[in-house]
Amino acid sequence: MFCLCLFLILFVSGYYYGLSLAVTNLSVALVPIAMVSFLVMQLTLMCAVLWWKQTSLCLLWPWRYAAASYHDLFLSAGTLLLLNLVSPLLILEDDNSSSLLSLLLAILVLGLPVVTAVAVAGLLWRFWRKDTGFAMFLSHHKAAAGALCRLLTIVLQEHKKQFRWQIFLDSDRLEEVTSLVDIIRYQTKCFVPVISQEYFQRPWCVAELATAFLHNVPLVPLLIDGFSFSEDGLQTCEQVCSSFQGDFFEHLQVSSETLRAAYEHISGMKSETKVSWNILNRNDSVKTQELAILNLAETVQSISRKRASSNVPPAPYMLISTASKARIFVCASEEPEAHSTASTLMTSSHSNFWNFNDYRQVRNPPDMVEQAFRRLFVTIALPFSPAGTFGKTLER
Repeated sequence: MFCLCLFLILFVSGYYYGLSLAVTNLSVALVPIAMVSFLVMQLTLMCAVLWWKQTSLCLLWPWRYAAASYHDLFLSAGTLLLLNLVSPLLILEDDNSSSLLSLLLAILVLGLPVVTAVAVAGLLWRFWRKDTGFAMFLSHHKAAAGALCRLLTIVLQEHKKQFRWQIFLDSDRLEEVTSLVDIIRYQTKCFVPVISQEYFQRPWCVAELATAFLHNVPLVPLLIDGFSFSEDGLQTCEQVCSSFQGDFFEHLQVSSETLRAAYEHISGMKSETKVSWNILNRNDSVKTQELAILNLAETVQSISRKRASSNVPPAPYMLISTASKARIFVCASEEPEAHSTASTLMTSSHSNFWNFNDYRQVRNPPDMVEQAFRRLFVTIALPFSPAGTFGKTLER
């Protein structure tokens, strides 16, 4: 009954806090009984338990209503304050009590630098870790391949000693499409589309695939149930996406040309593209399916290692909005080697192209700024949206 009440009045994410609360209440009940003859130890343990409860409460804030969280925090703080006020009233004439209190104070004083060192070491370890993010992003049609993707995660969990990385299922966060796109852009090392007959009929899947292709995320397709690429499939994909909300793909900066290029890339229709397909048939035995999943994992692992070994420097970005920045741009564009480094220029989606008359004050010689801007306009397209961080090079 107690657990049922916790589920009703806590958030769903507060399950572990409910478990911690049960342990805390049990400790509060047992400490006075177990430490009857050790008042100093009893007071210390009670304070530690209440401190733990307050810390977890402030970090998680788990109660479904804010008033309940404030009420719990007020009661815990009041009890802790009462114990601190009562502590000077302890009788310390006994030598055992004095020595025990001295030992506890020594542990507290010496433990502070140890805890600080462990915290700093943990922060440094997380900072220098190379395997941050998701090594595998599973994009799939939930009705057609949802159970298979769950099986894939279970199999890789059984081999976690060999494959120590995280897997992301797109169906776990469908309520926030923008967060899915950000995860694909910045946190995904390898994009794995689980392609079934219904995959390209779902605009969400197509948008994820096009986003991964647009941002050069490695693609490792997994074909299931005898799926094969064809021109009819490409036409079906374009029809489904055109019939969907147009603003959806524009918001993700995905065009019809990008969709076609992504489809042609993973299907191997272009002779210059070489994509290794992984094939899995759900009619095969469980052992055969497990071997296919492990082969897929090995492919993803090899691609992740190759990508980690290649250190590609980020492209520089420059926003020119003032005359002083225009001077910097002109000086930087004087060198012939600098022309190829200016790849992308970002500006607001609602702004217009610059008027060269606005920069007459920095013209010296007169055509220097205009020539620099015209050279740049030949190679890039403007404007981009504020959320876009990648530009396309225009081929003249």
